[in-house]
Amino acid sequence: MNTAGIIGHTRQLNILKLLRAGGVVPSAMLFSGRSGIGKKLVARRLLASLFCGAGDPPCMTCSSCVQIAGGTFPDMIELLPDEKGTIPIGGADRNETGTVRWFIDRLSKKSVSGTYGVLIDGAENISIGGQNALLKTIEEPQEGAHIIIITANRSLILPTILSRCMDLSFNPLSVDE
Repeated sequence: MNTAGIIGHTRQLNILKLLRAGGVVPSAMLFSGRSGIGKKLVARRLLASLFCGAGDPPCMTCSSCVQIAGGTFPDMIELLPDEKGTIPIGGADRNETGTVRWFIDRLSKKSVSGTYGVLIDGAENISIGGQNALLKTIEEPQEGAHIIIITANRSLILPTILSRCMDLSFNPLSVDE
């Protein structure tokens, strides 16, 4: 896995490189640690590597990598906090983009490439009800789906979700880094 431009997190990157090289990237992972230390960058790089056909993916130049960087790749789904800083569960209308129910519905559809790359950033901003709604999807994701949950506060994530994810803790960068 190409990690050019990523500073620090050597242990975490080595673990991810081994998983990627062995073809055993878990279907659900939790990246936890302080905000702003690079968890999302690492998650995006790992997910991009699943779609890139280069020798040391992601190459950052092929059409898949360019689309992922531009946010237009059809099989890359990001669930992010809204303008209020929350990720709402959503109503019965599953067309409310950016809600938990929209995400569950979107992930239930067949992917274009046979793989889904999923990034849920700010998972601590999902209500208990929303996290419970996500649980089934995390337990039994669509075949080929790789879900990375990012949180700055691990204690606000339901224990049932934590138990179903490979946990990778990120520490602040050192002064030298």
